[in-house]
Amino acid sequence: MAHCSATSTHNGCSRRRLPKGLRGLSASWRESLKRTVGPAWSTRLRCMTRGKPLPRWGNLRRTQPFSAYFGFERGTPVDRYYLHKFLDQHRAEITGAVLEIQSFGYTSRYGRNVYRSDSVDINPKCHPTYLCDLADSGTTIPNARYDCFLLPNTIQHFRRLDLCLHHALRVVRPGGVILASVAGLIPLIPDGPEYW
Repeated sequence: MAHCSATSTHNGCSRRRLPKGLRGLSASWRESLKRTVGPAWSTRLRCMTRGKPLPRWGNLRRTQPFSAYFGFERGTPVDRYYLHKFLDQHRAEITGAVLEIQSFGYTSRYGRNVYRSDSVDINPKCHPTYLCDLADSGTTIPNARYDCFLLPNTIQHFRRLDLCLHHALRVVRPGGVILASVAGLIPLIPDGPEYW
């Protein structure tokens, strides 16, 4: 699970980090602007307005990561680009009663006709609806309550994968969907060993 803090959101879009002129713009307008100027100029402008240097790829023999914050300070991390594209393609399935890991940021961003939005997490700082380990959620999360269960970039953190997947299937109604993604390369997060 990604580290949760008071200054970041689940989907990486913190309006506090945006320049004042862009804070009032809608997300769709900002996306349109990014498409217009292209990825190279988007990166340059984002780094300049946020006071960050441009990334220098060099020979990639570095021992320190480019970012300690998954790349959010320079825009959208590359894995989130593909995750957002995946969720956008499956927008029609994120409907009805939706359960999401950690918070309901992706539910509110991609969901349609959502009448119930809940979250599950083991970290109380994230204020989830269900405070429990998914592997031990048998008596906490009701059976067949949700039409959609969002598991974005989460599965690689489960220690008891078989139990977590069993409970994910248990809480989804017949005909419901589980939308899951797995990050291929992730940094070690400081709170990972505490929880998992």
